[in-house]
Order: sequence, then structure tokens, then C-alpha cells
Amino acid sequence: MPDVANYAYMNTRVSILAEQLLTQEQCQQLLKPESEHADSLMHLAGVHLEEPSTPLDSNRLEQSLISILVQETGILTRSMEAPGKAFINHWMYRFELINLKLLLRSKFTQLPLGNLETRLIDLGPLTAIPIDKLLETEDITEFLRQLESGHYKAMAIQARQVYQEKQSLFDVESVLDSHYYQSLQRLGSALTGEHKRMTMRLLGVLLDQVNLSWLLRLRFSFHLNAPHVYFLLTPGGHYLSMPALLELAQQENLEQVLRNLPEPLATRLAAATSISNVESGMTELTQNTAQIVLRTTSFNLGRAFAYLYLREQQMQLIHSKIKARLLGLDHDLVNSSAITKLEAA
Repeated sequence: MPDVANYAYMNTRVSILAEQLLTQEQCQQLLKPESEHADSLMHLAGVHLEEPSTPLDSNRLEQSLISILVQETGILTRSMEAPGKAFINHWMYRFELINLKLLLRSKFTQLPLGNLETRLIDLGPLTAIPIDKLLETEDITEFLRQLESGHYKAMAIQARQVYQEKQSLFDVESVLDSHYYQSLQRLGSALTGEHKRMTMRLLGVLLDQVNLSWLLRLRFSFHLNAPHVYFLLTPGGHYLSMPALLELAQQENLEQVLRNLPEPLATRLAAATSISNVESGMTELTQNTAQIVLRTTSFNLGRAFAYLYLREQQMQLIHSKIKARLLGLDHDLVNSSAITKLEAA
């Protein structure tokens, strides 16, 4: 009975918050360079700027949008049982990975910190890294040892071992990303009943999206060999099993990968001619799955996960719209950057 009562509260809150989500038509309106309805759509989505005509600092703008996500996450997890709260909080830790990478790059390049602290994302109560202590470390090895004493112990140990072996920041960051998604998959698998079924339905498609994007970029943009790429992928995909991913990683080019995809991915991506085309098609599939979980189910953790996923997608669109309009940036370029950033996160 307590579980039912707790998730009844969450279910109601998801339904209320979901009223802020823009329709597909409204999102398309936001994508237009000169949308007459942009301000009203942003207000409808719960985004209010005190001085909308004043150019904003990009970091401050991003922080304000992420703060909304953090606040809404707190609302949704307030009455959750521990396994569900652990999963949702870990989903939000992707933003903390951005902080970790910024800090790691500053240590690797040995550049002055400058305004680095102003670029770090404030996650409020979700913060799990000792930023002040990490800023005081002398190098990457000390940085990762400091990280081993807290929430990210297992990830930090693996990252330090990789760094000591390869002295490569790229490999360290790849470990961070891979470990993050593996932990998310483990936390999702630990759920039970309908919570697990709906959460893993969406997470499985999301992992397909992430794995296929990583596979294509690591294999054909960074030219890593198949075993190295396969090592960085995450089990638990909905359509792409680990044996299927191994076969795809062994292909020689994008065209061969597309020809060897299982259905329905093969049909959905048949017209793709670039990695960006594939990523856009997979993002659309994940969005559609999230909408199904959100709109057609009830009383399960998957609805909260679906809402937060869709909310973040739309925050990225709003972010790109404001930057393009207020900072004088090329609108199409900023839209593309926002989508790429989201897919890489």
C-alpha cells in the first residue's frame, strides 16, 4: 500500500508537469528563425526570463534551464521509494559528468582555472562531487583519487587505471560516459514490476540510441578498432543486443552498418546518409517511445523518467532558440549544436 500511495503522488505530479510539455507542432514553431509565438511558447513551457530583450550569458542561461529540471526532479522524487529515487537521481548526474569533464580538462592542460567555476553547473541538492577539493588537486591522478572517496568511487578507480595505462584524456572521458550508462542500466534492472518494465522499455531504446551513436563516431570519426569500441558500449539495449553491436562494430563503413541493422531500425534509418542522420532518426525513436510511456501508462516510475527525458529535450530547443535570438548566432547552427550536445550527453 505505501508503494501505491507514493506513486499515486508521483503520477499526479507527472500529469501536472506534463501540461508544460510543448506539442510537436509547437516545437516546430520554436525551430523557426523568426517565430512570432516564441515568447508565449516559452512561458507555456514554464520558462520565464526577467529581461527577455537583454543578451544573456550562455552559461547563466543554461544554468537557469537546468535549475528548472533539478527543481522538478525534486518534486517527482519527494515520495519515491529508494530504488526509484536512485534511478532518477542518477539520470540527472549526467550534468555532473559535464562538470567532471571540465575539471579534468583543466587538470590535463594545466591551464589557469580562470572563470572555470562560473562554467560549472550547479545541481543544488543533487551535487555528489566535492568541487572545492577537486579544484585543489595537482593533476589528474590526484583528481581521480580524490573522486574515489565518494559517490563515484567505482567509476574513478576504473578511470584512474585507464589513465595510468594510456595517459589519454579521451579514454578517461570515455570510461566516465560508459560507466554512467552502465550504472543507469543496473539501477533500472534493479526495479521491479511495472516500474521496471516501463522504465527499461524507454531506457532500452535510449541505450540503442547512445550505443549506435558512439559506435559510429568512435569507429568512423575517431577510427578506433572494433574491440575498443565494443568495450565502451552498454548492455541492455531494446533492439541492439551486445552480439548485434559486436557485429556492427566490425563493419567497415556506415553503409555496411545500416545494412546489418535489425528491424525496425533498418527500415527507420534506411534513408540515412550520414552519422547525423542516424542520430536524428534514433532521437526521434526515443522521443516517440517516451511519449508512449508518458501518455499511455500510469502509476509507474517510467512516466517520471519519460517526462524528464522529454522536458530536457524541449529545454535544449528553448536554449538554442534564446541563444540564436539574443546572442546573434546562426539559428540553424545552434539548433544542430543543441541536438548534438543532447545526444552526446
